[in-house]
Amino acid sequence: MELTHKERTEMKKHMSKVLSGKEKPFDGLRARAIVLLTHRTNGAEVFLKMTQSQPLRMNRYTAWKYCNLLHTALRYGTPQILELMQQPPQQQLLYALSNYWAYHTDALCGCILEYLQLLLHKISFHQNYAFFTGALEADITKEWDLDLCFQLCTDIFDYLDDLLTLQQSIFSSLTLQQLAVVTPETLCRLQPLINIAAECSILYDQASNAMATVCGKLPPIDVMGLCNRFYALYQRLRGFYCSLQQAKIILKMDSVPELSTTVPDFLAFSNSSTCGRQPTAPPVWQVE
Repeated sequence: MELTHKERTEMKKHMSKVLSGKEKPFDGLRARAIVLLTHRTNGAEVFLKMTQSQPLRMNRYTAWKYCNLLHTALRYGTPQILELMQQPPQQQLLYALSNYWAYHTDALCGCILEYLQLLLHKISFHQNYAFFTGALEADITKEWDLDLCFQLCTDIFDYLDDLLTLQQSIFSSLTLQQLAVVTPETLCRLQPLINIAAECSILYDQASNAMATVCGKLPPIDVMGLCNRFYALYQRLRGFYCSLQQAKIILKMDSVPELSTTVPDFLAFSNSSTCGRQPTAPPVWQVE
């Protein structure tokens, strides 16, 4: 069923409120209403058309909240949004927006640039791994092809790198005094951390499953590089979750993702007697 005239009007009204040019967080209920409307037959097209008609170059707060809204829609909206965003014209719009904000040097503009780059990375990731939902859910099993799992590990690590770089920039853009007081300005800056934390949590779990599969099929010498990178990301995630605990009250989060107190020992999974072949890790689109 397509959006009715009334629903289009409602989406437009919600959009103007959510992407207002004021330095304040957007209303989560309005954002949720927008995302729900994308599940109508033509909801994705209407959503993209309305968001891209906003002053995304004229106002940094509108651009910042646009990134967060698009991130939310990619995660929870209709899958058609991801499909449309994978088309070259849509990606070119994000690249052009990135190039524009790259010429601005204040802290928030730097965060906007990194957020746009993260969104482009997310779109590319889903293009290569179509079996992942927008919320990054997928069933990784031990029966998976070794090459696919090996490449998936490195691509998830790259994705996590971008997420962790963005959260670090967000926290660095605020002073300790700003983080200690709940203000609309602080909450506006921190609001995207909710999506970032959710993606970090599920990607960590997916990476753990893929690592267990890879390390169970290759000798230690072949997985040492992957293990070292995983351990480094584990430490960065612990730091992020620690910082997030301090912002938990500001963001009104019920809970913060947790990690085990000790990093998983994937080398214990590795079969030292395996003479297995080196994974060639072909592009995922070539894997049947």
